Amino acid sequence: MMKQVMSFSKLKIYFFIFIIPFLSVQLHSSEIAHKNCLDYLKFGFFISVSSQEFHQVVSALEDKPFLRKRSLQEYQNITSEGGRLFLLSDKSAGYGIRSDGLLISVFKNGGAKGLGSAVVKDAILKGAHSLICADGPLKDFYESLGFAVTTRFQMSPENAGYDLFWENGIRPDMLFMELKK
Repeated sequence: MMKQVMSFSKLKIYFFIFIIPFLSVQLHSSEIAHKNCLDYLKFGFFISVSSQEFHQVVSALEDKPFLRKRSLQEYQNITSEGGRLFLLSDKSAGYGIRSDGLLISVFKNGGAKGLGSAVVKDAILKGAHSLICADGPLKDFYESLGFAVTTRFQMSPENAGYDLFWENGIRPDMLFMELKK
């Protein structure tokens, strides 16, 4: 009996000396990965979905003037070229990543404070490293998550994916942003 207790004690010692530090290094290897663990506990998991399911959810969203809602065919093309589409388990948020790492169709539909950041952090962990957005509050939001503006160009309905009425005909610039190394 004493021998079994000793081996269990040794096992506990090995666990604390070797396993815990290994897990700690793995969890803390990326600040985003560490924070994303907490996001999973708070918001749930993003799951890979079909182009049909993603299109159905995005098409039903209202009051999202800056969200480029692509056609089902566009989403099918993105996935057939190696891109992936993700929805939060309750479908309150989602995003896509093209095969070239461009983050697309980022949305949250209500939800708790911090959900938008959780969406982008999850996308970064899954390979997103660039995006296009309109200048303004989105620029500041993406900069706070590690992106930087690399190119600025004029907005048009073609490159924005939407056509909004702008007061005095002034439109914000479109920004190409990349994740800082």
